[in-house]
Amino acid sequence: MAETPTKSVTSSDIIQDLSIVQSPSPQVKQHITGNLTGDLRKVKDTAADIHNLISKWDSLNMQGRSVLTEMANIMIEKLFTTDEDDQSREKVLPLSLQAVCNSLEKVVESMEYIVDKMAQKASLAEGLVSLQQFKITKPTSQVLFLTMTLEDFASTVKAIEEDYKKEIKLKREIYKNIAHSVDRDTVMFHIACWTHQPCIHVQTPDLLQALIKDTGHIK
Repeated sequence: MAETPTKSVTSSDIIQDLSIVQSPSPQVKQHITGNLTGDLRKVKDTAADIHNLISKWDSLNMQGRSVLTEMANIMIEKLFTTDEDDQSREKVLPLSLQAVCNSLEKVVESMEYIVDKMAQKASLAEGLVSLQQFKITKPTSQVLFLTMTLEDFASTVKAIEEDYKKEIKLKREIYKNIAHSVDRDTVMFHIACWTHQPCIHVQTPDLLQALIKDTGHIK
C-alpha cells in the first residue's frame, strides 16, 4: 500500500494558522497605555481621581489626629488635673482650646469636600452605566480594561464612596463632642475612633487597589 505523501509545513503556514486566532492582549494593552477617548477615558480618569482623593483624605486624617492629640494635652493639663473633691471649682474651657477646635473644624470641612467630590465621581460612573444601557437594546457586560465591566467599576466606586460618607459623619460628631468630654478616657476614645476609622471597611483599600490596577495605573 502506497504511503500518502506528507505535506511539509512551512513558516508561512504557521503564521497563517496563528493569524486565525487573535489574542485580545494587544487591545487590552492599547486600552491601558494608549490615548483613550470616550467612556474608557472617563473611567480611567475617575479611577485616578478616586485614588488622589483618598490620598488627600489620608493626609488630612493624620493632620486631624495631630490636632486631636494637641487638644487632648490641653484638656488633660487644664481640665482633668483639678481636685475632684473641690466641687466649687468650675471647669472652664481654656482659651487655647478654641484655636485648636478651629483647626479641627477646618480639617473636617476639607474632608467633607473630598467626600462630596467622591459622590460626584460615583454619580458619573452610574451615569455611564445608564447611558450604556440606553444605547444598547440588548444589555451586555463588556470588560473595559482587564477584568471589570462598567457595572463592576460603578459599583466599586459607589462602595468606596459610601464608606467615606459614613466616616465623615463620624468625624463631624467627634469634632462636635470631644471638647465637651468629661474625662481623659472619653478624650482618648474619640482619638482612637478618629485614627482607626471604623466606618471604612478593611476591604476598601483593596477595592481602590483593584480600580487603579484594572485601569492600568499600576501593574
